[in-house]
Amino acid sequence: MTMTDYPTHIRLTRGQTGLPETSEIQPEQITAVRKEYWKARPGTRTQAENVITLVPKNVLFALGVQPKHVQ
Repeated sequence: MTMTDYPTHIRLTRGQTGLPETSEIQPEQITAVRKEYWKARPGTRTQAENVITLVPKNVLFALGVQPKHVQ
């Protein structure tokens, strides 16, 4: 995977995901997901709270709703 420098992307290390290489969350790639798919399942990993809270902030930034620096 080619890493990007887009301000909305959130880079995750191999240790955070369990994947063989570094990856990115791309919040501007919005997809509807059923709530039951968000439940933890055996063999899946969860992300740290600071990563999870970055996703909606970066979605809003990508949509032009708020500046990136807003907490």
